[in-house]
Amino acid sequence: MAGADRRPGGEERRHHREIESLHRQAEQLRQEAAGSGDRGVSASGREGRGERQQTELRRQSRDKAEERENLGREAARLEEKCAAVRKENDDVLRRLLEEYELTRSEAEAVAVPVEDPARASRRLAELKNQIRALGSVNVEAIEEYKEVSQRYEFLSAQVEDVETSKRSCSASSAS
Repeated sequence: MAGADRRPGGEERRHHREIESLHRQAEQLRQEAAGSGDRGVSASGREGRGERQQTELRRQSRDKAEERENLGREAARLEEKCAAVRKENDDVLRRLLEEYELTRSEAEAVAVPVEDPARASRRLAELKNQIRALGSVNVEAIEEYKEVSQRYEFLSAQVEDVETSKRSCSASSAS
């Protein structure tokens, strides 16, 4: 202890200063500890908020993934429906051409607006039933008609010849 105060009460003062110094250091350490405690509380608060945000973001991510998946399914369903409508449209156009020998634009030009679809459907059903009642189409009828027509012309010519001969014979015997 070089330079120590040797006077009476000097050592006591020195101890007293050391004690005060230690008190100041203790107070500083307490303040630092309190400050770091606040930082710890603050850090743990930030950590808690960060965890809550992370949880919320994960939930939002799951929700968006589910929404994307639902939209993908809906898009696939709509694409299938669109393909079915296109196919039905193509079938209608094909039938229009095969059965009525009309193109779409020709059919649109002669189309009559239908005011009561239910009534029109009933009328269509009636007409189809009447057509069915006529029976099947005889595809050989045209050929048969040609043959019968030729036979008729031949026989008509024969009858005409016979009548001409008869008149001629009657005129000869009368003279």
